[in-house]
This record gives sequence, structure tokens and C-alpha cells, in this order.
Amino acid sequence: MAVKDYSTGGVPYYAVDFLAGFDLVVNDQTSVPDGFISFPHIRGAQAWVDISGKSMSPLIDPGDVIAIRQIEDWQTNILYGEVYALVTEQYRTVKRIRKSDREGWIRLVPENPDYDPQDIPIASVVALYQVLGCAKKIF
Repeated sequence: MAVKDYSTGGVPYYAVDFLAGFDLVVNDQTSVPDGFISFPHIRGAQAWVDISGKSMSPLIDPGDVIAIRQIEDWQTNILYGEVYALVTEQYRTVKRIRKSDREGWIRLVPENPDYDPQDIPIASVVALYQVLGCAKKIF
């Protein structure tokens, strides 16, 4: 994960989709940003990435750009009820995280009522990123 480069005047922006091919953990395409975004109202961002999918609408819509920051030691530092971008070995997604009724699991809750919440094992999460903000694209 790239950190803020003050010499460029912004936070790295990667013009790749978080859900369909952007892997912050392994993928080398994250080493060269497509540009930089300077938005002083969102502090602490390590990267901006594109978002797709409708499960978080209307909070975050397809085509929006989100600011993210990696959470170190997230198993003890997670704030339930907040929106996170998470990476498992199977997929990457953005959801609101809640406590699960099952010990050792977390509940991923979409904003869009057309999508169902889903419980996943905590052990399946490879990395967790706090979503700090969203920039809407107007087409």
C-alpha cells in the first residue's frame, strides 16, 4: 500500500476497480498510481480506488471513488457499524461491518436492501481498510 506522497500534492489514485481486480495485498499494479487526489477534508487516506457494484447504494454508488486507510491489527481495532473495504482470499468488497451472532465471525451488511447481509469467518479476512470518504462521479 502506498503512503501519501506530499511531493505530488495528493494521495495515490488507482484507476482500477476494487471489486473486479484490485488487490491491495498482492497485485503489483498498485505500485504505480494513475494519478493523485488532493482532498484536504479527508485526512489519513493511503489510497483512492474505484468502486463497483450496487450493494452499498445509495451511500456509495458504482463509479464512485473511495478513500481508504489500512487498519493494522484490525482484529482488536475494528469499529463495528463502520464501513470497511475488506480483502479475503476469495474476493474484495466494501460493506458495513457488524458483530455476528456466531463467535469468530463478522457480519457484512450492505446498504442496499436488495442485498442480504452475510456472515464470514474472521480468519478469512486477509486485510481490512477503513473507508474514510467517497467522491461521487457525475456523468
